[in-house]
Order: sequence, then structure tokens, then C-alpha cells
Amino acid sequence: MISEGGEDAKSTSIEKEVSNGEDKNKKKGMVLPFEPHSIIFDEVICSVDMPQEMKYQGATDDRLVLLKGGKWCV
Repeated sequence: MISEGGEDAKSTSIEKEVSNGEDKNKKKGMVLPFEPHSIIFDEVICSVDMPQEMKYQGATDDRLVLLKGGKWCV
């Protein structure tokens, strides 16, 4: 025989499981006030000042090119 208090506790735990299941299906995150866009860069060149060690070894350029060409999307 189940007492009234036992049934209340049992129904409460079932309600918690149902409400937790609903929370899992909800989307999380922030609604942004703008539409996201992307930018494409073409022919990217990335360079740094020529290291002194390379100048001592005979490099004549002022810049050392690390990356040249290609398309990048941000």
C-alpha cells in the first residue's frame, strides 16, 4: 500500500524528469542584434623585418615573406 505522501513524492520526481527533458531541447546562446557576415581576402602577403642573422648570411631584402598568395575567409 502506497501512502499519499509517497505518491506525491513519486509524481514530483516524474514532473522534474519531464521538465528537465524539455530544457535539453531548448536552444542555448545569445541572440545577436545583427546578421553575421564574412570577409574574403585575396592574395594575402605576410612578412616580417629581415632577421639580422639572415642579413649577415647575404640576404639583401628588407622583409622576409612568410606567406604569399591564397584566399582567406574571416
